[in-house]
Amino acid sequence: MSCFRILVYLWLIRVTCVSADSLPASGPFKTSIASITDCAKPAKPYMKNPPVVFQSTTNNSTLSGNITFFRDTKNMKIRVKSFIPRDGKWEQLYLINNLDCHGMVLHLICVTMNIKYDRKNCLYYKGSYVFENLDVNQLLHLWVSTAPYGHIMWRSETYSQQGTFSCKEFETVIEPAFS
Repeated sequence: MSCFRILVYLWLIRVTCVSADSLPASGPFKTSIASITDCAKPAKPYMKNPPVVFQSTTNNSTLSGNITFFRDTKNMKIRVKSFIPRDGKWEQLYLINNLDCHGMVLHLICVTMNIKYDRKNCLYYKGSYVFENLDVNQLLHLWVSTAPYGHIMWRSETYSQQGTFSCKEFETVIEPAFS
């Protein structure tokens, strides 16, 4: 699937939660990762014995780490939310909901992170998968060519019908591309 089709796909599934006239200035950008933390309040129910864990480290705009599946896992989905700071709180900007193994986004994530899975049956295989120097700036540019400048927090929730088993928050700094 071409990058253009991916962009169209993401455009169709995103939901705007903040009016466009209230967004900060935006344009061509570069991004860096300020921090990665576990979510303070993950969506409930939160699984006590999750089938997968995600560990990572950052270096400016790159992400390295591993994803360990303790057992074969079916029908995993991802929900991604983005937030901008407003009046001392994080206000939701976008929501990309129910990304599953049949869609292109989760497929690209699995390929990029070397995760072995059966796309037809939505089955992720037990194992530990290491990824290194995943350039978040390049990944964001696959989906968008402009972004609002400033801090953006991305919340990634991984879940199945049984509940949420991973929730991470990535705070990024978006700057003009030519600053």
